[in-house]
Amino acid sequence: MAMIDNINQLPYIILVRILSFCNNNVFSSNFFQISMVCTLWKKKAAQTVKTIELNDIEIHNTPWVDRFFQSFSQLSVLRLKQCSLALSQLSALLDYFQHLSEVDISFCRLHCVVDNHNIVPSSTTTTTTPSSSTLQSTNNGSIITTTTSSSSISTTTIQDTGLSSFLEKLEKHPTLENIMFSFNHLDTKLTQDLLGLVRIPDHYKISLTINLMCTNGINVICEIMKSNQSIIKALNLNRSKIGREMSSLSVFSDVLKFNHSLTSLDLSSNQITDTSAKILADSLASNDTLLILNLATNEIKKDGSVALATALLTNRSITTLNFSYNNLGEEGTRAFSELIERNTSLTDLNLSANKITFFKAPQITNALRNNKTLKSLNLLRNMIDHVGAEYIADGLLFNEALTSINLSSNKFGNNGAILIANALSYNRNTRITEVNLSSNCIEDDGAASFSSVILYNNTVSSLDLSVNWINSNGVVALAGAFVKNPLSSITSIDLSCNTISPLGARSISAALAANCSLRHINFFSNNIETEGALELSKAITQNQTLTSLELSTNLIGNEGTKYICESLLQNTTIVSLSLSQSLIAYEGIKYLVELINTNQTITFLDLSYNFIGPKGAEELSLALVNNSTITSLDLSSNSIGDDGAAAISNIFPKNNTLQRLSLYNNKIGPKGAKPIVENLLKNHSLYSINLLANRIDAYILKPIVKRLEHLLPAPS
Repeated sequence: MAMIDNINQLPYIILVRILSFCNNNVFSSNFFQISMVCTLWKKKAAQTVKTIELNDIEIHNTPWVDRFFQSFSQLSVLRLKQCSLALSQLSALLDYFQHLSEVDISFCRLHCVVDNHNIVPSSTTTTTTPSSSTLQSTNNGSIITTTTSSSSISTTTIQDTGLSSFLEKLEKHPTLENIMFSFNHLDTKLTQDLLGLVRIPDHYKISLTINLMCTNGINVICEIMKSNQSIIKALNLNRSKIGREMSSLSVFSDVLKFNHSLTSLDLSSNQITDTSAKILADSLASNDTLLILNLATNEIKKDGSVALATALLTNRSITTLNFSYNNLGEEGTRAFSELIERNTSLTDLNLSANKITFFKAPQITNALRNNKTLKSLNLLRNMIDHVGAEYIADGLLFNEALTSINLSSNKFGNNGAILIANALSYNRNTRITEVNLSSNCIEDDGAASFSSVILYNNTVSSLDLSVNWINSNGVVALAGAFVKNPLSSITSIDLSCNTISPLGARSISAALAANCSLRHINFFSNNIETEGALELSKAITQNQTLTSLELSTNLIGNEGTKYICESLLQNTTIVSLSLSQSLIAYEGIKYLVELINTNQTITFLDLSYNFIGPKGAEELSLALVNNSTITSLDLSSNSIGDDGAAAISNIFPKNNTLQRLSLYNNKIGPKGAKPIVENLLKNHSLYSINLLANRIDAYILKPIVKRLEHLLPAPS
């Protein structure tokens, strides 16, 4: 690629593309491509970029890579998440960047090696941009080069002594405040090296995620927290099996009592039993700074649950508690009900998958009536039937705090659904905006009861009744309520995996024709068929509010596709359309082609699991060449084969809008993959392409992956 010294000489479309890479003075891996385009742009950006964020790449320990980083003289945030690099290289970067305020090396693969390559000090930095013929990308996305500056450069040799050496650099850094560490499977030596954190100055705020492999790991953490009580703000010990280390857990609990810096603690999946839960409970009663606590997926049963709930009655700091996937038992359920009633700090409580019934815990009624602070309550995947539903509903009648309640995957049935709907309708002071009652064995009468919510409630915006036993009669009642109150607060409704049939589709159409409040509708798998598609199409033509329509798995066929596509030629609001598993064959392609050629609003189009075939793919590609709105297209499982893949690849050089494309499971072999590789080199917008479950060799996929890595979107 020829170098351009004057950025103004670039065509406008290339300028727009380059500028899109840099957002709010942040750049990611794609900046390497920018540096190939224009030396002036590289220079200007290097002077203004404040944040570098690189994800999941190998950063080679070479002089040129060091010089590249050091060109960003104003850097304040360095994020190298899931990257692979040498600790010596990281230490050198800390030495150079003297204005950093944040470093994030979450889950990096850190190499403890001796590094003797040359490092360029700030006073002698010389930047030379290699030509495009010498700048290359390795298979994992990192940058290598065969050219170096001819200038005389001073050198510094760094000997890496492990993590402790890096921590020494942190200790002496003049401006750093926020550090994010995350380690998978930290061995004994590196765990011991972490003791260097005790020397870190008090002004640091450190988030530490660590998987402790060594038995002494928890003792090391305790020593750090005892010796320096102010630096660790967040600690994630997920899957560290500390529930089995009673003596170490006791020490940790004692440290936690008097720690005044930790605000977030994750102890999920740690084999914590009732005995170890009681040890933790003792510390939680005294701790006054912890805000977020995760105890999910442990082995805590009745006694441990009671101990923890009792401790949290006196705790006034914890706002978020995840206690999912344990086993409360009846006594634990009553204890947590009392916690909800009396605690004044919790705002988010997750009790999903705890085998809760509330059958012998009517205390939940007063708990919900009297609580003034809890905003979100998750009771997903429990065993609550109509009896428990009655206790919950009686509490919701007077609750003025909750904004979201998840009751999915229980056993409410019609009676339970009616009780919940009545509570939401009659409570004029409710603040609930999201209601999830999916997978609750609800039939028509239960669904119809939510008509009163549509008519009288002013806060609920999202209603999920998916995966129930609702037929057309229930939907007729709901639609009638939307017709009576087109300004209902409900904007999203999920009726997927029911059986609303064409009759239900007709009733919803009447509501849509009246421009009711609905913005998002999910009709996935509802036996709507061709007749239902015709009814919906009549409303789509007139509707001016709907933005998202999910019609997948409804057997609408080619004729139903015709009705939907023709209506969308006149619709100007729908941006997302899903027609997966709709029995669309080659005969229906012409309607989709006309839609793609004419419609100017759809950005997401799902045509997966149909029968488009190679000829259909070719016709779609001709339309997509000039389309300027669709950014995401799913053609998975359409048997397009090599010829269809080649046809689709022809849109790459000309279409600058498409960003995501799925060709999953399409019988594509090396013959079809080759034009994809060739045409991707001419594309500047596509950054995600799914080619899994095809017959493409790995050596063919490598250049595709390499190309897409340079086109990942800049962080927002």
